[in-house]
Amino acid sequence: MRKTRAASEDDLLQQALKHAHWFLQNGTTTVEAKSGYGLSVDEELKLLRAIRKLNAESPIEFVPTFLGAHAVPEEFSQGARAIRSRRDS
Repeated sequence: MRKTRAASEDDLLQQALKHAHWFLQNGTTTVEAKSGYGLSVDEELKLLRAIRKLNAESPIEFVPTFLGAHAVPEEFSQGARAIRSRRDS
């Protein structure tokens, strides 16, 4: 997740294109592309723009799906621990 958040939109696209090439070699034509790893609106929009560009540059269909609330951003981790502690006690 840290690497995803730190990567530029172009870095994400280039990495995904490498995977797309491998998928095509193995006969895959449709891929679910999960977002939700940005953990902020700006980062999510960056991921979705990269997926849109990926669809434009690859013959594979990348279908974006949102996987939200599966992780807590590091900047809020103390708050999450406090919430879990209160919840579990």
